Amino acid sequence: MGRALRGAGNLRHLEAASAAMALDAPTRRRRKHRLATDLRTLQDIDLDRLPRTPGTGVFLYPLGELDIGAFVRFIARHRALPEKVLLVRIVTSHDAHVPPERQAQSSPLGRGLFLTTIRFGLSDRPDVPAALAAGGWELADVASATWYVDEERLGPETMRALSAWQRWLFSLMLRTGEPAARWFGLPATGVSKLR
Repeated sequence: MGRALRGAGNLRHLEAASAAMALDAPTRRRRKHRLATDLRTLQDIDLDRLPRTPGTGVFLYPLGELDIGAFVRFIARHRALPEKVLLVRIVTSHDAHVPPERQAQSSPLGRGLFLTTIRFGLSDRPDVPAALAAGGWELADVASATWYVDEERLGPETMRALSAWQRWLFSLMLRTGEPAARWFGLPATGVSKLR
């Protein structure tokens, strides 16, 4: 059975599904609480005093959680914001496939900010621009947007906690993995990394 699953390329999906299902109710509650706290923090930032540049900025958070710290560092570094700001959370659904018209859900936060959650199924190839277009965003906004990708990094304390074979396996997977921008179908130009 294992060989048949590997041959079909489904082992990765099964592993992702089991990891996603491992989130118990307390973990889901903590994530909801963290999102609410992050949104309150975002409302406390005085964005009205920042100059706005024409266009759309899409801040992509591939692990499904906002990193308000990275957003605040972006504001401190650039001292400006695009007219429209999409904070996009990527979430993997328990379903094998999510129809394109149901993938993106947006809610306005005010002051030109929008919180968008994009759900992809376990068998879906993520295409963020197509999901945003199917979710009601004008294709011109999506095509001309500047994309900011939050790339998670493991800190030294996490790496020290891994055994030698785990560090070796992680480094191998990191070297052979696809960059986040390519994996999520982002345009070749106009992509920056958030740190």
